[in-house]
Amino acid sequence: MDNTNSTKRVAHQAYTNQTNNTGQQLEDDLRAETTSGKISLACVALNTFGSKKAKKVLPVDFQPNAHTVILGRGASSDSSGNRQLRILVQSYLQQYLDAPDKLGKSLIVSQVLDIVRENSPRAAFVKFEKGRWVDVGERTSREKVGSMFRDCLGDKYKSSAKTKTAIRAQKRKAKQQQEELTHQTEAQQGLLQLKRPPGW
Repeated sequence: MDNTNSTKRVAHQAYTNQTNNTGQQLEDDLRAETTSGKISLACVALNTFGSKKAKKVLPVDFQPNAHTVILGRGASSDSSGNRQLRILVQSYLQQYLDAPDKLGKSLIVSQVLDIVRENSPRAAFVKFEKGRWVDVGERTSREKVGSMFRDCLGDKYKSSAKTKTAIRAQKRKAKQQQEELTHQTEAQQGLLQLKRPPGW
């Protein structure tokens, strides 16, 4: 974990000190840091920080604190930790928007994750499963923060909840219009058959 944070710091420093538009300096700095096997360059660039199933069951006495982000639906999604995360994401929104590439966005997600983890060191992102609290792991945490950024920028991302809802509504409306048209056509055909005299 410490090696990963060290690499993220180097990646962030290299990114913010980037001097050319090609990103070659950033890539060289990251490669130099990652050759020791701490974490691969591809892992940093592609956000592949472990398996989705890298969950850790927390001790029975664990209780989320005021800064813990709770994943899932329902009332827990409006916990104080979740509200704080939304505010934090809003504060980094312009930097996320200005990031020129995926690596830049990934580094901003890492900054947000680090802040949340500092405030909730025991377990920052949790879910309640089968009667126990579970730390959801790095990958799911990153996905949660990334999706919050995309949701805040809904008009710019097809993967945002706002855009997906609009697309579903549009498809429902088109399907309903098609069904109404089909129903009207069938009704008109039925009326024509009723008006025809026998033997036609």
